Amino acid sequence: MKCKIKNFNLNYKWDIDKDSYFNIDFDYGKYSKTNRDSLPNAYYSDFNKEQIFSQRDYQIDTQTDIDIVTGKIDYERPFLSGKLGLGTKYASIKTDNTFEFYRYLGNAAVLDVNQSNLFNYRENVFAFYTNYNGSYKKLSYQAGLRLEHTNSRGELKTFNNQEEPVTKRSYLDFFPSVSFSYPVNEKNNLQLSYTRRINRPEYQDLNPFLSQLDELNFEVGNEKLRPEYTNNIQLRHSFNNFLNTTLAYSRT
Repeated sequence: MKCKIKNFNLNYKWDIDKDSYFNIDFDYGKYSKTNRDSLPNAYYSDFNKEQIFSQRDYQIDTQTDIDIVTGKIDYERPFLSGKLGLGTKYASIKTDNTFEFYRYLGNAAVLDVNQSNLFNYRENVFAFYTNYNGSYKKLSYQAGLRLEHTNSRGELKTFNNQEEPVTKRSYLDFFPSVSFSYPVNEKNNLQLSYTRRINRPEYQDLNPFLSQLDELNFEVGNEKLRPEYTNNIQLRHSFNNFLNTTLAYSRT
């Protein structure tokens, strides 16, 4: 297996004053992986493995290329009795996957067009978020909201020219968050928080092609898989900054 990873980052930060700043961040990452697996399968007619009854050998060549481009802008300044933060982010993910399945005929590896495919996936995410931190007497609080719009496109191309449907998706999500912190006394502190998160499927899990891993095992993805969302509520107690107790509930 051969892997190549490249990462580049550009960052500019302008400290407007001691309490305000403006930040621009750009990232580019490229990941490439090439892998070749040989899968020999020998069946013996006796327990001593002296005589081969039949033999079927395979070879799998895979190539994965992933390009990720992200850019974000953040701004923070004092507002009322706290700090207000605003930001926007754009992310573009491009992944190309090649799966080539070979069967051995004698000593020659012959491509099986019915077991080989190309899977291309594109995903663009545009987000806007805001966050506010403040306090009232002994109570500290934070509230935030993230809006996220996603466009995705998955396309399967088979080597046997069989037409497959292109899967397109476009959706808008809202992710609120809020937390409170209250020092009961010098040794006891309480924190209450709520968050909503998203977890997207892995790219390979979206590939709808049936892939043979070895003689007896296959895998197939589902292009209609949707993201999962988790709502989490957590209550935390801290004693003397040493002992922490947490009660949490999450629903996915």
